[in-house]
Parts: sequence; C-alpha cells; structure tokens
Amino acid sequence: MVKSWPFWLIIFLIVFGVGISRFVFLLGPASAAAAEKTLEIKSGEGFNLISSRLEQAGIIKSVTAFKIYAFFSGAAHRLKPGVYDFNSASSTPEVLRNLISGPRKEIKIIIPEGYTLLDIDSRLSDFGIISAGELAAVNIKNLKGDYEFLASAKSLEGFMFPDTYLFFEKTNPTEVAKKFLDNFNQKIWPLIKDHHSTAGSQSIGPAELITLASIIEKEVPDGEEKSNDRRLVSGIYYKRLKIGMALQADITLVYIKCGKAYHDCEQPALYRRDMSMDSLYNTYTHKGLPPGPISNPGKDAMESALNPLKSDYLFYISDPETKATIFAKTLDEHNQNSVKYLDTH
Repeated sequence: MVKSWPFWLIIFLIVFGVGISRFVFLLGPASAAAAEKTLEIKSGEGFNLISSRLEQAGIIKSVTAFKIYAFFSGAAHRLKPGVYDFNSASSTPEVLRNLISGPRKEIKIIIPEGYTLLDIDSRLSDFGIISAGELAAVNIKNLKGDYEFLASAKSLEGFMFPDTYLFFEKTNPTEVAKKFLDNFNQKIWPLIKDHHSTAGSQSIGPAELITLASIIEKEVPDGEEKSNDRRLVSGIYYKRLKIGMALQADITLVYIKCGKAYHDCEQPALYRRDMSMDSLYNTYTHKGLPPGPISNPGKDAMESALNPLKSDYLFYISDPETKATIFAKTLDEHNQNSVKYLDTH
C-alpha cells in the first residue's frame, strides 16, 4: 500500500517551488529590451547602497534577489568602485560578474597646448576613451545652454582647454566635451568674460580673444619660455587690426592645408601661391581675424592676447632652426630678415 504524502509537505513543496520560480524570475533581466546603462560606484559606498542604486537605475529587477544571490555566491564583498557599463537585458548573475571583473580603466591623458579639435579627437580615440570622430561630431547646439561662452561659437574649436585629464575607457563623447568645457569655464572664462575693446574696426570681445590667442599659441610656441615674445606678437596683431592691415599669420594657412589637424600633418611648406588660397581662414587675403579659433590655446597664450605689449614693431618671423622670434619695425627690415632666416619660394 502506497502511503500518501502529508498535506503539510505537499503545501511546503508547492510553496517552495513557487518561491524558487519567483526567485529565478527576479534574477532575470530588468528589461527585455537591451539598453546600455552606465553607473559609477563611488569609493566607500556599501553593498546595500550599491544594490539599491542598481535597482533604481533599472539594471537589476529585484534588490532582494540581487542581495540573496550575491551573498550565497560570495560576491557581496568583492564589488569594486569605478565606472561600469551595463545592459538592462543582462541577468543578475551577469551583472555581478561584471562588477567582480572590475570597472572601466581610468586613463590619465595630457592634451598639449595648440592641439586642434581633430587632434584631440584623434588622441582620445588612440587611448580608447572615444571612437574616432566622436568628439568632433558632438553637436555644440546641445551644449550652448550650459556654457555662456559658447553663445556665438560654431564649433568646439578653441574651447577644449589643454590640460591633464582623467577619463574612463569608452566615455560618452558629450561627457568628454563637458569635462573640457568645465575646465575652460573654471580657468579661462573668468579672465576674459568681461573683456571688450576695439582695434580699429575690429571688435575684440571674448570670442575674438580666443581666436587671437589660438593664433598666438601656434605662431609663437613653447609657452611660458616665450611669454614676452608672445605679448610682442600680440601687440603687433592689435596694431595691424587697428590700421586695417591683414594679420598675415602663416599658421592660418597651415590650418587650412592640414585639414584642421596639425598633429598628424607633416609641417607643409608654404609657397607664395598659398597666400591666395580661397578660405576665410586665409589671413593674407582677408583682413581681421579668421571666423574662429585655429587651435585650442593654453592659459599663457590667452594672457598674451589679453595683455599685448606696445612696441615699434610691425613685423616678425620665426627662425626655423632656433625657433627664435625675429622682430622688425619696417617692411625693408622685415624683408632683410626673411632673406637671412627663411628659405624663399
């Protein structure tokens, strides 16, 4: 004779089976639709807080199921701080494996003074911070509401402040741009926001200052070592603007010929025919400043644009060998310097 199971055991097994099914269900993906989500776990955050934040972000379906699984799998105390990428279609075990394997790598990167937007884009992509072209493709219109200095800007060129930065691998390009812009807002904008003067018919407001500084940055490199030369060159540019003379800055021609990217462009030779190139950035054929910056200047170049030195000079050249800046008061003196220091074409 087969004995029947006790009623209480049958109820227990049913409840247990339903509980297990429910638990397995709660370990499943938070959403059937795959959606990429990023979450930063900060140092010092406890397991309970991390669990709650994962649920609030839609990364896990149940904080209780997550805690139980993490506890019994031994993962509860192995979570590491950092930035993580998740998929809402991932199960709780997959989320925990991601957390145990560790966060995205943080990368320290130096952006040299005088790099263009495309140069910076290339450098960031080389380090795996973004994919090639992503920074250059950021829509500036979406950022103008957050940054006063972008009001009249057509591009991020000039506002990507050169400095040392920490980024995570595979960072959203808009967040990368904001990190540069926040730094510019802190270190440069207070210096120039209220500046306004007039050099002849040329208005010198904040936007024009950035453009002028971008030219100075590339025309007289080596930063603080040549601060006095930079201020003299700045004074020459102000004087040329005032008298209606073209700036005649060779670097604007290089900017055109190199496709707005200096770093991967072997310094091209400039010929007389280049001085007639059809471009608004050609400061030989167009008087006044170009329509926008031609590099991202550092603080010293900005200060040189803000504090030009008055002198009797109206011309200058750079010695190709020593990089020294050679100044001249007259066109005849300038022509003599050109013959002496430069190859003529």
